[in-house]
Amino acid sequence: MPKVANKKKVVLKHKVQFKFFSPESNSVILTGAFNKWNPVKKVMKCNEKGEFTTRVILPEGEHPYKYIVDGAWINDPGAKKFADNGMGGTNSVRVV
Repeated sequence: MPKVANKKKVVLKHKVQFKFFSPESNSVILTGAFNKWNPVKKVMKCNEKGEFTTRVILPEGEHPYKYIVDGAWINDPGAKKFADNGMGGTNSVRVV
């Protein structure tokens, strides 16, 4: 029997930056399907302009997420896409 090449699907991953401008906030956390909605895993850093930022490596596709701003779960006001979260609300969606 001839050998069949083992074809693995190549998954492209991209470094994606998330930004949230909120100079009056004390803490902003990024949470989403990519980190199992962990409310403490991705604490964002704030710069001198009041911009909270972080980077995440994501595969191509759609990734639902939210920010936790001083304890309140909110959508990204700059998101271009939103999806039903199954609980009567929506999540922001980042398309990579």
